[in-house]
Amino acid sequence: MVVEDQRLDFGTFAIISNNAVSTLAVEATGHSVATGAIRLIEPGEPGIYRLLDYPPGQVLTISVNAGLMTIPGVSSGPVMAISQFYYPAVVIADINGDAQLVVGGMLQTSGDGQSYYDADYRSVLNIIISY
Repeated sequence: MVVEDQRLDFGTFAIISNNAVSTLAVEATGHSVATGAIRLIEPGEPGIYRLLDYPPGQVLTISVNAGLMTIPGVSSGPVMAISQFYYPAVVIADINGDAQLVVGGMLQTSGDGQSYYDADYRSVLNIIISY
């Protein structure tokens, strides 16, 4: 079972131009780095997830993916992609069968010249655990 304690959040930022691809990374440490035409207003936070009810000492192999970042309920307009995730490849369940997973990521703009809406963009994060 996976319990979300804190969702991966890219913070508050402005995109001053979308004529070239820009990126915003939130590292697993919580450090945020913007490139290109992204201006960071408030830093983001990594996602923190509890992995529960595994056999004690079990090695858990992790992979993470997500769809495009869109505005919920809006069917058109520019999208952002999460182009990378930062997380450990494996975690080990403790004596209680639990483990913590911290996930950072990098989003990137489309670079196609479309203006972004001033809105909350969202995506579904998929955490795949193999053991």
